[in-house]
Amino acid sequence: MAKWENGAVNEVVIDGILSEVKLQEGTDKNGNPAIYGEYKVRTTNVVDGMEYKVEIPVRVYQSKVTKNNKDNPAYATAQKIMKDYVSIAAGGEEKATAIRLPEKSTSLQENFFMSKTTKQMVFSSGIKASFVNEINKADMKPGARFKNIIVIGEMTDEINKDDEETGRLIIKGIIPQWGGKVDVIDFIVANRKIVDLVKHNWQKGDTVLIGGYINYISIVETKTDDSNTFGEVMQSQSTRSVREYIITGGHEEPLTEEEGAYSADDIAVALQERQKRIEEAKNKATATEKKSTPNFGF
Repeated sequence: MAKWENGAVNEVVIDGILSEVKLQEGTDKNGNPAIYGEYKVRTTNVVDGMEYKVEIPVRVYQSKVTKNNKDNPAYATAQKIMKDYVSIAAGGEEKATAIRLPEKSTSLQENFFMSKTTKQMVFSSGIKASFVNEINKADMKPGARFKNIIVIGEMTDEINKDDEETGRLIIKGIIPQWGGKVDVIDFIVANRKIVDLVKHNWQKGDTVLIGGYINYISIVETKTDDSNTFGEVMQSQSTRSVREYIITGGHEEPLTEEEGAYSADDIAVALQERQKRIEEAKNKATATEKKSTPNFGF
């Protein structure tokens, strides 16, 4: 049975060109210098012989010192990104720095917050990285891929906005993290043969090894207004961001206890703790909003 000390396998590797840097200097809650924000990596995934360009945002929050009051090497990495590396936005693609995010310090992470407009909790995911290596463009192996051990929360057929099955399978993956915490992130199986294999071999509660590619793209959708009875047809465009983790491989059979499967009881406790964190985030957001709402005396 798996132990919780270091969490499950949660690895991301990205080779690409530094596209944009939105990092800034500030202080952490203890008043120590900190760097936070995000940068983007432009790369290309090759899937079934087809190339797909993606732009991957990477979150950064690094204090200058660790909890043990020692120098934090990840802070130095963030400084280097800010001051030494060249992004496409700043210098063009020819001068931009080629970088590699190594798998041992790059991972998937769940995020949740309360929407100010809908007052509902919003769940998303992203990439967190501590270290970045500058590489020669000739040595670059473009792509953005993940490797994870997850516990299956649910498996459901994907339904589009017209209530039609797309043929894709959504797996709600529970990712054991450091300290007994879990993140919950959706993974997609798009290949029909792999969908059939997964449905036949995996079920809710299984611990499985998966791998695939990160599909972060923007889709431009065009809507046509048919209400005109004469003249040209009116059209409008909107852009929709897609963040998907597409499973393309893994172990066909679930892990056994001897191979490190997670127990149902441990996962249930961790999910309860996650729900507490969600409630705390919701209550904190509500309290902050009440403080910021002006009181006009009526």
